[in-house]
Amino acid sequence: MLSERQFRILVESVTDYAIYMLDPGGRVMTWNRGAERIKGYTAREIIGQDFSCFYTKDDCRKDLPQRALETAAHDGKYTAEGWRVRKDGSQFWANIVVQAIRDEDGELIGFAKVTQDVTERLKQQDALAKAQTAFVQTQKMEAIGQLSGGVAHDFNNLLTSIIGSLDLLERGGEVTADEPRRLLDLAKRSAERGTSLTQQLLAFSRKQALDPHPLDANRLVQGMSELLRRTLGEGIQIETVLAGGLWQTFVDPNQLEHALLNLAINARDAMPGGGKLTIETGNTYLDDDYAAANVEVTAGQYVLVAVSDTGYGMSEQVTSRAFDPFFTTKPEGKGTGLGLSQVYGFVKQTGGHVKIYSQSTQGTTVKIYLPRHLTEAKIDEPQARPEFSVMGVGRQFYWSRTMKMSASTHELRWQLWVTVS
Repeated sequence: MLSERQFRILVESVTDYAIYMLDPGGRVMTWNRGAERIKGYTAREIIGQDFSCFYTKDDCRKDLPQRALETAAHDGKYTAEGWRVRKDGSQFWANIVVQAIRDEDGELIGFAKVTQDVTERLKQQDALAKAQTAFVQTQKMEAIGQLSGGVAHDFNNLLTSIIGSLDLLERGGEVTADEPRRLLDLAKRSAERGTSLTQQLLAFSRKQALDPHPLDANRLVQGMSELLRRTLGEGIQIETVLAGGLWQTFVDPNQLEHALLNLAINARDAMPGGGKLTIETGNTYLDDDYAAANVEVTAGQYVLVAVSDTGYGMSEQVTSRAFDPFFTTKPEGKGTGLGLSQVYGFVKQTGGHVKIYSQSTQGTTVKIYLPRHLTEAKIDEPQARPEFSVMGVGRQFYWSRTMKMSASTHELRWQLWVTVS
């Protein structure tokens, strides 16, 4: 066991930490080599002086030294980080611990204070933060460039088709009798594709016109069964897992159908040899930890609608860019690169959250979280669905089979298995 003398010599020899004692009023009583190295004072210069001389003038005006001692006396210990001042007036970033010392009767007899100079660590953290900020800004600029380039390319193709058709019509004599109608149809189809592209861009930018209503997502999913069978074909088995007692949500039914159709078509494209598509609903709680780890997520109750498939899956790199506009892994002319960005924009505009879980060859699950709607309003009944084209929708990625990964440990589900034949 160390003697008192040996312990004193050990403490006084430490050079990486300033270790010293204060009396109950805050005057310096002892001083080690680390304190001299870090703070610049010799023991003769500092012993008997008030420790507030180590604080900045601004901290002294705020009575920070006194409050540190009061906290240590009350709680037993005070810890903090902040700027401290050396003898020469220079400042360093310090990690400090103030420990109250009491005698056997519980009487406060002073404080033990340990200070570490962590300025280099602060500089490294600051440099890392600046690098991360620059990286994020670079990604934003790349995304803007990709978006503007994609818009310009697609609209240039559409306008070329329209202008070319109108130019031939204007010259009249160079076309056959049947040609005007064909050219008009071509120009009209190109204009319609332009309208569709504009709607997808508005969805991505969260500026599309929405018509939300209280909705039972189970009814909507059940009502899409026939449309999905006709769209996906016989090679895809469709299964739904519908939660009993599903909460209401407040959403535009047509846009939610469109989003689910986008995901279903992506899933079909990822299963060229056939496979299984699963649509699942559930009541879900996203907690504070999940919200802190995911940008733009507010903790609370959500209605979950998840779409899973047994297709190719995506690598981590592809998954990280999946929602980027005009990003696609498909060959030229096989996809617009806007289907998933449209889903993302719609869900965000609705106040929800969307997450992708996927691995190469292991399948994909896309989870849509829609905020729970608590108002006891009349739920929309399923309506006759108008026929519409799915041209250009959801042609961005090869998707894959379900990954049973919970987005939160607090997911609550009461499930009723229903197989759509």
